[in-house]
Parts: sequence; structure tokens; C-alpha cells
Amino acid sequence: MPDDDASPRGGSGRPLRLPPDSFRAEVVDDEFGRPIVVVTGEVDMAVRDELWDRIEESLRRDARLVLDMRATSFMDSTGLGALAMAHQATGQMNEGVVLRSPQPAVLHVLQVSGLDQVVTIDSD
Repeated sequence: MPDDDASPRGGSGRPLRLPPDSFRAEVVDDEFGRPIVVVTGEVDMAVRDELWDRIEESLRRDARLVLDMRATSFMDSTGLGALAMAHQATGQMNEGVVLRSPQPAVLHVLQVSGLDQVVTIDSD
């Protein structure tokens, strides 16, 4: 008899558990007490509000926004939009938005969109 549950099944016949959403954004202080937004996982529409909340939290403390993106594996147009809004919020100043160590997939999206010409990419 077919199972009514359409969940994907593993070798044991039990439903496969998908990993929990890996996105995380938190504001940490650098060695000088300046805020850095550390972004981990995938940036898409599902996490837009949380990302923007952390960006605003950082911008309340410092006019310059620094995002550590070394653990950001994916970014769609939602993330690009948040970065463009952050650039506007910093008054479009030179080096107002700094992205540290973006992964190749994220860097590609920034380059295709032209946003890499607007924000500062710090590859350290």
C-alpha cells in the first residue's frame, strides 16, 4: 500500500530530515570596538528582515557598515537590495559599505549586478 506521506525517504524508510536553515547574522565588535555584521549561510528573501535588522543595528553604532561574508554561501537579489539600501543609508560615502572576504559565488553575483563597483570588497 502506498504511503500517503510524500516526504523523501532515506535508506531506512524513515523521512529524511533537511538541515535547519543555516542563515545567521550577528553584530560583533572588532578589536577597536567597531561593529561588524557577520553573515553566515544563504541570504535570500526568507531572511531579509533579520539581515536588515542587523544592518540597522550596526549603522546605529557606526556610519560605516562592515559585513564579514567569508561564511556566506549564497546571495540572491534580496541580499543585493539590502546592500544597495545600506549604501544609501551610509550617504553613499566612499567605503561606506565594506564586504570582507565574500565567497566566489557571492562575489560573482556582486560583479554581475555591478554592486561591486558601489561597495568596497576587502578580500584580505
